[in-house]
Amino acid sequence: MAILPGGGDLRMAVLVRDEKGLSALEMALLLPLFVLIIMGGFEIWKLMMLKRALYIGTYQAARYLASNDRFRDSETDLARQFIENELQGSGLYSSQMSLASTNVTLGQLCRLQSGFDYNCGWRPVTVEAELVVPVEIPSFFERRSQGLRLLRLKGRCYDNPCRTCEK
Repeated sequence: MAILPGGGDLRMAVLVRDEKGLSALEMALLLPLFVLIIMGGFEIWKLMMLKRALYIGTYQAARYLASNDRFRDSETDLARQFIENELQGSGLYSSQMSLASTNVTLGQLCRLQSGFDYNCGWRPVTVEAELVVPVEIPSFFERRSQGLRLLRLKGRCYDNPCRTCEK
């Protein structure tokens, strides 16, 4: 056993200066943080794309309902079909999610502002929808985790084609 001038052990000094396992230790400590950031970013992206699909669905429903005044179904059912088709087309819509409410508000038929009392067949329309998405958010600061939480995404679109009708 070699003794150093300060009275220490040579083997211990060699082990203290050895850095072979340092990068593996750093990786083991930082890998969970990187995975958490990547998975969290993906979940946020998914919610943003669902919100976008919800808005596009309400926009399409409002445009269709504003330009057509004869419907086979009720306005709410028709708007719900537009919204569900757009959500399913996004590829992110699952059976756990639900379209909680869909409201359609129809305005009065537009009339030309000229001397004639002419109905151009369009009307202002507001379509509102609410999508309930279950999201699992870990609770680090609470004693017990609450599991899935329901996140409500809202989409609203107002379309008034009467502005072009009045010109």
